Amino acid sequence: RRGVSWWRSEGRHDAGRASFRHLASLGVTWISVHTWDPLQGGLDDPVLASPSRHSGLRDLAALVRNARAEGLAVMIKPHLEMRGYRPTPEERRILRGADDEARHRLIVRIEKKSARTAGGHNRLAMRSESDWRRWFEEYEAYILRYARAAQAAGADMFCVGRELDSTVIHREPDWRGLIAEVRRE
Repeated sequence: RRGVSWWRSEGRHDAGRASFRHLASLGVTWISVHTWDPLQGGLDDPVLASPSRHSGLRDLAALVRNARAEGLAVMIKPHLEMRGYRPTPEERRILRGADDEARHRLIVRIEKKSARTAGGHNRLAMRSESDWRRWFEEYEAYILRYARAAQAAGADMFCVGRELDSTVIHREPDWRGLIAEVRRE
């Protein structure tokens, strides 16, 4: 098998047709459709944002259909990502204001928060057991939407937990339960 990880942005204008044709001409037999969903606010934030118009579900059926038309097998690989920094209205006022000292303090605070999320989801660390339960509930809702869409689109394989592998060490029963639920779909 010869495969590549394929980002949805590569086929934005034609649902992947040209890209899949080119990959097939190179002897590629599998693609992994890699989505990007900036839904999590931080490594210890158990609540995922509601999917927006940027959701990786958009055009998923067309992507699978077009890849398969070129003879490619398809794995859907949802990627839960950290949202970028979003200032509050008060923080926007400070950032735009004339108070250099307040702006500097805010920037330092923002940089510290950003440093905690560097390295991505492989370092998730909820603050409590209830936060972990909430995170798994949120992630399950997120991943099941993809699982249903991937199945309806005719994908050959589905990936659960991309870049979340360090959580398996401490949360294996949660992952086993989630995977069983995905398989039931």
